[in-house]
Amino acid sequence: MKHLKVLILALLIGLLPMCKKSSPNSPTSPPEQKEQVTVQTITVTSSSDSLFIGDTETFTATAKMSDGSTIAIAASGTWSSGNSNVAAVNNSGLVEIVGSGYVKISVSYKGKQGSKSIRGLPNYKGEWEGSYVITSCSSSGQVRSILGFCNEYKRGVVFPCNFTLNQSQDHVTGYVYLDQLYAIVSGSIAQNGLLELTGIVYESSWVVKVSLRMQSKTPGRIIGAIPERRAMYMLFTKPSLLSGNGLIWCSLRNINRTSDYTQNEAPPAGLRLMGPTLKDLPRALEK
Repeated sequence: MKHLKVLILALLIGLLPMCKKSSPNSPTSPPEQKEQVTVQTITVTSSSDSLFIGDTETFTATAKMSDGSTIAIAASGTWSSGNSNVAAVNNSGLVEIVGSGYVKISVSYKGKQGSKSIRGLPNYKGEWEGSYVITSCSSSGQVRSILGFCNEYKRGVVFPCNFTLNQSQDHVTGYVYLDQLYAIVSGSIAQNGLLELTGIVYESSWVVKVSLRMQSKTPGRIIGAIPERRAMYMLFTKPSLLSGNGLIWCSLRNINRTSDYTQNEAPPAGLRLMGPTLKDLPRALEK
């Protein structure tokens, strides 16, 4: 009998782990949950900090995630332009410059936003050809009393002109050709796209200061600044020989780009524009 009790007790002890394992009330460990990956920052890039009017470029956008990875989001983000008068952008990040000025291009993705500021610039580089028209004339001192400055070239007279310009960002340098004469000019582009070029022509004993105020709102075409009748002036002086000066105001007409490339700094060989030109004025006054 004693052995039978020991055997039953051993059997019961052996069954205890099995009962515990199969108990429906036994606690279980919760499944391991992965950390949610979120967007941390968005970076927008372009090839340059400025583009010319008429140019297009697809901007890139990259999202940095919380797990350290990066993904391209240009095609899946929401794009916008901070100034539609300067640039337009489509759903893929394709930016088109339509005017002068600064603009911020932004993209939004999963609650985060990134942006890139860029400047729209007119393109003045190249060779240009057109004409200018005298709109007013004034003179003083001996330039007026002895030479009759404004009798030679009156309002409405048309002159041909050529420009050869180089451009680096918003700085422009080059030459303004007026027949065989030329002025070395330089100037900077204002935020609204206005370019003011200044230079000096030396002809005989005359010193002629030249200033042009112009804009290029349409690629390949230059127009005079407002007021257009004062887009260009030439100030004539004859230091130590005559007192006073002569001042001519002009408007620019039909200035179009003939080439995207610029020539050497020397005046074009054989250039001869038909009609009266700046060189004829000093000659006429000398008579």
